[in-house]
Amino acid sequence: MDKKLYLALGDAGKNIIKMASSNASQYDINKDNILLVNTDKSSLKNEKDYHCLLIGEKILKGHCAGGIKFGQKAIDESISSIINYINNYSNNKKQYNKVLI
Repeated sequence: MDKKLYLALGDAGKNIIKMASSNASQYDINKDNILLVNTDKSSLKNEKDYHCLLIGEKILKGHCAGGIKFGQKAIDESISSIINYINNYSNNKKQYNKVLI
């Protein structure tokens, strides 16, 4: 069976995935298969139960992207980290458990 990984992009994605995880059995979601991806370090700081990936550190310095333009730049900057996380997750490597904030 394929492992599902749910990526929550930004605060809106985080809110949606948290709502869906409250119906975990219906959606096959648990905290081990959720990755919160955000440019806002303060938004990820309190998410101790989830895997988190801070992106766009060089251009946004841990602050909110505030929209698509800077969000896209943050993804472009951090695409290798995102791909590495997904590859490690799908290959069942323990490195995916590391919280990257």
